[in-house]
Amino acid sequence: MVHVRRALAELDAISNAGRQTGSGGAGEVRLGIRMPPVGEPVRSLLLDWRKSHPDIGLTLTELNDGDLPMLLEQRQVDVALIPGYMMWPHAAGITLYNERIMVAVPDEHALIKRQTVRWRHIAAETFLVQGWGDNQAQRAFYTSLVGSTAKFQAHDSSKQSILALVGAGYGITLATRSQAEASFPGVVFCPVRESNASVHVDLVWMPEIEEPAIGRFVAFMRDAARLRGFI
Repeated sequence: MVHVRRALAELDAISNAGRQTGSGGAGEVRLGIRMPPVGEPVRSLLLDWRKSHPDIGLTLTELNDGDLPMLLEQRQVDVALIPGYMMWPHAAGITLYNERIMVAVPDEHALIKRQTVRWRHIAAETFLVQGWGDNQAQRAFYTSLVGSTAKFQAHDSSKQSILALVGAGYGITLATRSQAEASFPGVVFCPVRESNASVHVDLVWMPEIEEPAIGRFVAFMRDAARLRGFI
């Protein structure tokens, strides 16, 4: 709760700075992303932002687990969308929405015949994960869900490349429901019927940021997510 209160206080400070130093009606938001912003609910949030603030530019930079916090600290990106398991202690952040988790398997996998998929059904599978050097946050997150019996193969690559390997029969992976909205040849997405089969997506920033456009973006995304019932 301490971190939540600090994050909300910092968000109010950003909004106040925006009102004091300018309207934030123009400028640019450099958004760092850990996963492509495809599907719902992120598409609706970005669409609403563009319609409400057409004069504020938005640029995307897709980064891995290690580079994203570094570039945020260096102010090469202003804010970032990350899965909750990536959150680092010295950043401020709010949860925008939760995503259901699905398992992505080759289209000839026996799992697709099951009406209900649970963690125990895939605990002995080979999981393809994204990983860079010593940073294996995704692997640790998967382990917390499926258990330590799973085998992992880490790849320094995008989620799209991981899903391409799934389609080629190299293993399985976990994906969010929004990622499952895209079509990947040879890949079938199966819902996981477990209470913990979800991940929250956070919007994060550095506490000292004061640019009006950034404050307006953070406040808008928070309020739009609440209005739509995402959080």
